[in-house]
Amino acid sequence: MFLIDFDIRFKTLSETVLQGHEIPIPICNEEFSLEGSMKDLATALGGEINKAVFNLILRKLEIHDIINHGQCELPSAPTGCPDYLNVVDMIPDSMKDILSCVLADNCFGIYCCAEFELPIPFSSEHIDVKFPVWFKLDPCGFSADYGIGPRSETEYLLQYNWGKQEVVPIGTGKDPPIILSYVYSILFTT
Repeated sequence: MFLIDFDIRFKTLSETVLQGHEIPIPICNEEFSLEGSMKDLATALGGEINKAVFNLILRKLEIHDIINHGQCELPSAPTGCPDYLNVVDMIPDSMKDILSCVLADNCFGIYCCAEFELPIPFSSEHIDVKFPVWFKLDPCGFSADYGIGPRSETEYLLQYNWGKQEVVPIGTGKDPPIILSYVYSILFTT
């Protein structure tokens, strides 16, 4: 934080305009290297980044609304979905400790809650992270909805380039901190 005291003084007037005003220290360089900047920032702050400073970094990366979302409730699992659509089998082993999922209400998608502790770099602290992530195909409406945290998108399949991987960067910087990718294909059987 910057701490600012600001006075105005004239011959006939002396007034304190700001006394002990706090302003967060911004991260100003658009081309910053996250690790180097965070290390330098930690050094400048006495060796450790606290939660308030880390939240400023998340804001700069434009992912604070996802990381600080803080809530997620799984809807009731749908009934009547085919047995081969087993949600547990869909989740990679490496993600099973942080994702809880159910099938989408129409059985053509998945709705998950991500929940984990995120260590703050260059700190002994962590933040508890909890947010929804989902994908739902509407084959009759020719659309797909997907999202993470409070953000969502709709892809209209009649305009989609089938079989082409789409990449959705989330956040800012040369290497966005979150990337969603997807491919829709049609399998023709005879």
